[in-house]
Amino acid sequence: MSQIDRLLLLTAIVFVLPGCSLLPWHGSSLSYVGTYSWGFEVSEFRPCAANEKWWVTGSAGEELVAKYRSLRNDTMYQRIFVKLRGTVSKTGQYGHLGAYEKEFDVSEVIDARNLRPGECP
Repeated sequence: MSQIDRLLLLTAIVFVLPGCSLLPWHGSSLSYVGTYSWGFEVSEFRPCAANEKWWVTGSAGEELVAKYRSLRNDTMYQRIFVKLRGTVSKTGQYGHLGAYEKEFDVSEVIDARNLRPGECP
């Protein structure tokens, strides 16, 4: 491998690989899979396999609530499966009474459906 090839490889590692990270960097718009529930003073996203709950806001909020209500027949506080795109805040206190660790600014509803048994604990 020539010195130029090594330099190109090093450049790719330094500049390309950080963009491929699966970590949820705050401030970056990424896709997240989890559950969503809605009701009086509740707009909650829980990422699959994580022990967190995030307060949901954003431009796609009305679409998300409409999909939730159609799937759950206007029954509040039930969970549905969702795949959403948006930006996650830094850890703090958000939502009703500051009960949520992060705020999730949802920009797109990619998928919303009823939760299957055993899916997304």
